[in-house]
Amino acid sequence: MQIPEYAKKVIALLPIKENDLAIPGFRYYIGWIKDTENTEVVDTILQHQRYPHMVIGIKTMIKPPYFRLVWKLRQEYDDVIEANEIRSINDAFETVYRSLVRYFPCVLINSKTQPYKIIYDDKHNVFVVDLTSYRGAVYSKLAVQKQKYQPIERSECVNDTVEVKFNVDGVVLTVKQYVYSRYLIELFKLIRIFQNSQKS
Repeated sequence: MQIPEYAKKVIALLPIKENDLAIPGFRYYIGWIKDTENTEVVDTILQHQRYPHMVIGIKTMIKPPYFRLVWKLRQEYDDVIEANEIRSINDAFETVYRSLVRYFPCVLINSKTQPYKIIYDDKHNVFVVDLTSYRGAVYSKLAVQKQKYQPIERSECVNDTVEVKFNVDGVVLTVKQYVYSRYLIELFKLIRIFQNSQKS
């Protein structure tokens, strides 16, 4: 399987190997997992001939934590709607990211000291771009929660998620790489469930 360059850096940080991304016997789809969550973004669906009775995948959400592993019994036929088969989990992520990135925050904050824009948030942090130096920084949400926001052109923020680099716990990543790491953590959980089920 071809691994994109941005992905190799992320995989090296996680307890996962490149080989793990090609889980034997699984087929990958982009579609929708029926849930109480929204269907405004696409989900990653995995199928295995040994588990036709299961709904397996990564649910995409428009708010943090953005991804959630799904491994549950299939109750109804339309619990899963597979739209397109995808070659690999990396291709699935690319499609998921394109549908999700438009829901990340994209706002300008005109601070007295320096103007900046927020291009991503998670449960505790925001990823901001200093508009004076055009450098990325990660701030606590508490540091910006009382600031006044002004929406800006979304395409600017989308471009910044793949171009501006941020120091995340001592590792330099773009927002896209960081989001990919969150996505792979859910995949890692799925790999562990699958490996344990193979033993039983």
